[in-house]
Amino acid sequence: WDEFVPALEDMDLTGKKIALFGLGDQKGYPENFLDGVGIMAEILESLGATLVGYTSTTGYEFESSRAQRDDRFTGLAIDYENQGSMNKQRVADWVEQLKNEFV
Repeated sequence: WDEFVPALEDMDLTGKKIALFGLGDQKGYPENFLDGVGIMAEILESLGATLVGYTSTTGYEFESSRAQRDDRFTGLAIDYENQGSMNKQRVADWVEQLKNEFV
């Protein structure tokens, strides 16, 4: 982040669609589950980017997340530690959603 984020600061991402995904541990870190995705979403949007690939928070158990907006995450949330068996379907659903965004 120390090198990547400053490199973004001079970019104009207006009109660019960006999809985010991230790994988190909702049981080990329920108070900040997937915060990194939320922080990156905030940075990219401040530079004009349009986020795509929001996913439902349904099925996740956490207290707080900077990636949460209403009942969705600002990207794909993966928790290999606690819900590994759900990842294949979540990724497939997310990719299908993205296909529709980039047609």
